[in-house]
Amino acid sequence: MISIKPRRASEIAKIVSGELVGEDSLIDKISLNSKEKMGAGCCFVAIKGEKYDGNDFIDEAFENGATLVISERKITGGACLLVDNTRIALLELARANKGNTKIIGITGSVGKTTVKNMIISVLSQKYSVIGTKENQNNEIGVALTLLGITNEDFCVVEMGMRSLGEIDLLSSYALPEAAVITNAKTSHIEMLGSEENILRAKMEILNYRPKYAVLPCDMRLKARDFSDIKTIFVDEEIDISRCIYFDGGIKFFINENYSSEMKIYSYNLHNIYNASIAYHIGKLYGLTDTQICKGLLCFKQDKLREEYLEINGVTVINDCYNSSYESLKSSLISLVKYGETKGKKPNALIGDILELGIYSEEIHTKIGKLCRELEIKGLYLYGDNVKYIKIGAGYGEYFENKEELIKELCQKLNKDDILLVKASRMLKFENIIEEMKKRNE
Repeated sequence: MISIKPRRASEIAKIVSGELVGEDSLIDKISLNSKEKMGAGCCFVAIKGEKYDGNDFIDEAFENGATLVISERKITGGACLLVDNTRIALLELARANKGNTKIIGITGSVGKTTVKNMIISVLSQKYSVIGTKENQNNEIGVALTLLGITNEDFCVVEMGMRSLGEIDLLSSYALPEAAVITNAKTSHIEMLGSEENILRAKMEILNYRPKYAVLPCDMRLKARDFSDIKTIFVDEEIDISRCIYFDGGIKFFINENYSSEMKIYSYNLHNIYNASIAYHIGKLYGLTDTQICKGLLCFKQDKLREEYLEINGVTVINDCYNSSYESLKSSLISLVKYGETKGKKPNALIGDILELGIYSEEIHTKIGKLCRELEIKGLYLYGDNVKYIKIGAGYGEYFENKEELIKELCQKLNKDDILLVKASRMLKFENIIEEMKKRNE
């Protein structure tokens, strides 16, 4: 349940093109969960999902105190707003709730959540800012984010997608003033078929002509006409030689003459690129370098993203929230650089990168070759397709049994080792880390 700007049910009916049946009343809360206690002024929106249809739980919503229900079915027992599609109705109400708050929209194959959090941290040094919670970046998450706006200066909205047309839909309701594309790489290539289709999908965020666009330095994008949008291309090629590791993170420089010194509490080199996106957003909205630097230093990673742990003397990097070819490649390079600064040997526990379709063998093999080039000491593999990593690397230990994997990790690794743990979300590799902790308590 979230609080929203108070509106009468009759006003909401006009916004969502619905028919109000029953008593008009003041609504100041929205719920999508029929089981929670709602109370006066709460509207239950009956969303039809993959597993459940909220329209089946309307009676329960009224029993739990809902004042109004938005539904696709005619009902009895209380006030109802009858609409054709409750998901679209929720988005229409969300768009009406934006007011004068500036929207910054973010999409991309990888890095969306990190960039979102960095931008929020930077802009918060001068403005009032809210944004997408965690990674709730589908149409429901975007709608709830926009509904959470009161009178903030900015709302930073993360937009995910699995097919063409989804970013267009979200952008048509969010209407971002500034649009960010972090990259357009291989994530979701199984559904979209090619990197070109992935780029097309990401570019949908530009369909409603934002005032600003911060884009990757991608020649496919540079060839497009953005004459009516103020566009900044962020160089993905970080000058590693000018990055300085300090105790807790990396110091780096932005601008051609390296005049802007920035710091982040992260050892992942790809976060320098993410931070540069936040830097350019900050500059577009009038922040000084000092303010931006402070904002970046305040940035903290979400759980399961570059979380540093110590288990029986072994440094473990818990980076298992999700995985893609690009993010895993960067994490492996960063693992080696971090190991060099700490005088420890790099090891990696890698699980499948999912949603690669026919490209799975090729991409996992490329990861294996990279591990060999980087001289990753210990390579521990668990999943269906990681066997191709072993083929590409020419070495590594492949496990079909999780128990044997955990036993091997606990026996082989010592205080001279660093272990990167990374896999796609569905594999839940954090459970392996938790089991390692238990074994060493």
